[in-house]
Amino acid sequence: RSAMAAAPQLASQNTAIGLVQAHATEKQREAASGVGKQGTVLGVVFPCMANILGVLLFLRMPWIVGKAGVLASFCLVGCGCMCTF
Repeated sequence: RSAMAAAPQLASQNTAIGLVQAHATEKQREAASGVGKQGTVLGVVFPCMANILGVLLFLRMPWIVGKAGVLASFCLVGCGCMCTF
């Protein structure tokens, strides 16, 4: 269940205990359905590496265009995007 769908339910519970219980119930549902279990590699390592490599590509883009040319730079960025998505 999305956070937007859970918002009215959480807003109707005025006590801190109600919020904690609702959160615990939501976590139990996620654990039972298997949603949200990506692990260390898929959940942490890959997103961090993608972020680092994206920053490097952004910072090095003028150098890549200068060395390879505009057309080859578009091809390199296209290959990188195909690998990412």
